[in-house]
Amino acid sequence: MDLIPGDATRRHLVNLVHFIGFRSELRNRVQFIPNERAMVLPSRIAFEPRLWRVARLWRAARLWRAVLAGLLLMLGNQADAQMTWMFGDPDDPAAPPVTQVNFDELGLIDASGAEPLTEASVGQLPAPGGLGSTATGPTPTASAAVPSAAGPSASVVVEPEPLPLAEQTARWYAYPWMWMQSGWTNSAEFGLNASEGNTTSLSMQTGAELKRATDRYTFEIDFDYYRTKTSGILTQDNGRLNLDFDRLLGESRWSAFGKLGLEWNRFRPFDLRLNLNGGAGYHWFRNDQTTIVTRFGAGASREIGSPDDQWTPEALFGVEAEQQLTSQQKLKASLDYFPNWGDFSDYRLVTELSWEILLDDSDNLSLKLATTNRYDSTPQGALPRDLFYSMLLLYKF
Repeated sequence: MDLIPGDATRRHLVNLVHFIGFRSELRNRVQFIPNERAMVLPSRIAFEPRLWRVARLWRAARLWRAVLAGLLLMLGNQADAQMTWMFGDPDDPAAPPVTQVNFDELGLIDASGAEPLTEASVGQLPAPGGLGSTATGPTPTASAAVPSAAGPSASVVVEPEPLPLAEQTARWYAYPWMWMQSGWTNSAEFGLNASEGNTTSLSMQTGAELKRATDRYTFEIDFDYYRTKTSGILTQDNGRLNLDFDRLLGESRWSAFGKLGLEWNRFRPFDLRLNLNGGAGYHWFRNDQTTIVTRFGAGASREIGSPDDQWTPEALFGVEAEQQLTSQQKLKASLDYFPNWGDFSDYRLVTELSWEILLDDSDNLSLKLATTNRYDSTPQGALPRDLFYSMLLLYKF
């Protein structure tokens, strides 16, 4: 950015300096008379207070105009430099401009691409021992020994240094949408069952799974929805949403996890069930083929809209496993046990099992066989168990 002020900036600065000098001199020469509404200058010229206030306001306006003009000019130059920094390079729009160095013109690279060592580049090499003498000689090779003046037994080995990069670009930031688009394994599933005749029914199941796994953590979003109508009467309408985060602790197998669960069911005596849990986990296996992790934690749950609408403290014991059987088959299973801290006979149990089979000649389309069991020991008038089993088409993206 050019730091030399232009004509407009110099003109504003000169006006500012003149105004400050005039105001200081006028303040030293003005005499205020107590209990009077006029001011008397040494020349005995009186001004009305209102006219004096107008003059002060006018000069203050000129001062602020000069200051704002200078700031706008500086900000404009900075904005131009920032736009050039961000959008000046068409190859990498987010990288700062990099000075290109032609090593051929500097004589640092020969025709073969290696760095030649000349007498000028070697220069006067000091002899070992600190005697103050120097050593000269013919041009050495990459690992040649340069004889010194200390004797034939002393030598200086010149090793070639790696060439500096002709162009280097570094980023210290990441766009949010870049984080959202990279590293994710996503899938959407859909299943449909219908009949018409003596009994008319339509059953639908859909869901989605978004998972981001790195060497340090795993973040997963899982959603499922079930809906069934029989002879025009709604007999099933429920869904759930789970958010799970698991963070490894250093280089150990231990991890810290957090879990958020939402469940709604029109045929249950609550509007929404909410559970928040956290704790520690241990990874017995964590690789591309096998994953087994056990968890223990604590938290609380609440059934909003139920007769017992209050927070209930609960523990959490869980295990999750995933096994890649073959290149086309994967098996997944999980079990979560939520007992009441005050009474372990009051508990919830959620078990899931799924088998994914990759269809032939397709990398994204799979067949999924799944079953889910949700058990509540205190159903409050409803059945304690909800068992779901389905066959779905799974599409990965």
